[in-house]
Amino acid sequence: EHIDVFKDILPMFVDPAFENYLHKDLNLSLADYFKNRGAFKVFREPQTLKLSNGTEMAIGKKEILTLSRAYRQHLVKQKEMYVTFPGFSSVKSGLMDFIKKGDVKTGRSYTGKFDGFHHLPFQMDIEASLATGIEVYVVDVNIAYAPVLEDENFVELRRMQDKGISKNKIYMKDLGYIVQSFCRNKHKGELSIKFGKPLKIDTSLFNEPFLGRKIKNSAQSLAKSTFRKSLAMQPIFPANIYFSAFDEYFNRLSLRHMKEKIDDIRDHLRHLLWGKKRWRVDLHYVLDYGNHILSADEIINRTFDLFASRDKQITARDGDMFVIYNNPVAMQYRNHIAHFIEGMRKKKK
Repeated sequence: EHIDVFKDILPMFVDPAFENYLHKDLNLSLADYFKNRGAFKVFREPQTLKLSNGTEMAIGKKEILTLSRAYRQHLVKQKEMYVTFPGFSSVKSGLMDFIKKGDVKTGRSYTGKFDGFHHLPFQMDIEASLATGIEVYVVDVNIAYAPVLEDENFVELRRMQDKGISKNKIYMKDLGYIVQSFCRNKHKGELSIKFGKPLKIDTSLFNEPFLGRKIKNSAQSLAKSTFRKSLAMQPIFPANIYFSAFDEYFNRLSLRHMKEKIDDIRDHLRHLLWGKKRWRVDLHYVLDYGNHILSADEIINRTFDLFASRDKQITARDGDMFVIYNNPVAMQYRNHIAHFIEGMRKKKK
């Protein structure tokens, strides 16, 4: 909230000359700008706030959860539609986990792998439905795109975080990369947005005794089923197959072995029915006009169109070998479909 539009944003991302042209008395923090546009502050972790009257207020985990519950209840009461993104968090699943201090990670990660959904947002939705008497429906959503605009920046953000660099500087780095890359990016990539079938939360199941336990159990079940359905909707892009052909260390791979690995993956995906529900995998982006999976050569060509250009050289040919120059980016695309490939790797072992 201390980043200033005139002193920081405009000179850094639009034109350095703004630093000299703009009057020194001009002040407009991002927090003030967003607030005037109807935005609000999101508390992700405990912190102390300075209020306008000069006093301070401590916001702990309990207060953050209370605010989140109140806001979701307000949205449900107004019959608003809202989207919950699976932000990173950790959850302890039972007494033994507390003893072992073992966290189960959930949400997004810098590696492109999804680690499950936390049950708490679902629990708040159930509580909001009970409190307001408004019916609530859960809809699974999957958003996938290739190439991922900020993939190259993830490793730099993690490096800055590990060095203890201030969050303001990390935020500026992230914001600047997205703005500048979006403006100069000439590559076009596929975008897939899918919505699942709305599922009504049946509040008639929630009554005493053990009301709290019933709500939590239902929320955990919803979190697991929503996660599985979201994974099932994941489409496969050529780059996902290409990067999955490498070993876990992305060692060099000969042309012959690359084609063999891609053909193995193609054959696996062609017959794959994933999960307990035996879902068919979405191969739309890797099918030709005859509804056949693209050849290994075509998958390589399409990957190179996006990831082997001068300004984005993630992979390349070195003689008879395929090489990876940016492992974190390659890992992103491999991990997007790791849940589909796991069965294939287990069979080989």
